Amino acid sequence: MRGQVNKHVPFSLVTSLGLVALALDLLITANEASHGIVPPAAATALMGKGGKDIPFTVVT
Repeated sequence: MRGQVNKHVPFSLVTSLGLVALALDLLITANEASHGIVPPAAATALMGKGGKDIPFTVVT
């Protein structure tokens, strides 16, 4: 059970933050997206300066 949760929780978090970035029309280039900048950018847009650390805290 734990192995499944370890895969699905980060995937669902990153997917939902990607959809947030689309909904907020954040200006993110394809290069930034391929480097994984979308989740922290979306979290920063939602929660301010401290939000950028949330995706990394949850994933690790």
